[in-house]
Amino acid sequence: MVIDQVMSDRDREDEVDDDVADLEDRRMLDDFLDVTKDEKQIMHLWNSFVRKQR
Repeated sequence: MVIDQVMSDRDREDEVDDDVADLEDRRMLDDFLDVTKDEKQIMHLWNSFVRKQR
């Protein structure tokens, strides 16, 4: 993070951190026991795509 972002008055709470969102998405998908690894990968790719299209 650069100093301008730290000192800015702009509230960034509503922005999605892609790295954290990807980690949480993978963690949730790992909970599925009746889904193959390939299916989980496709679901993760789809979720990432949808999240970035907002």
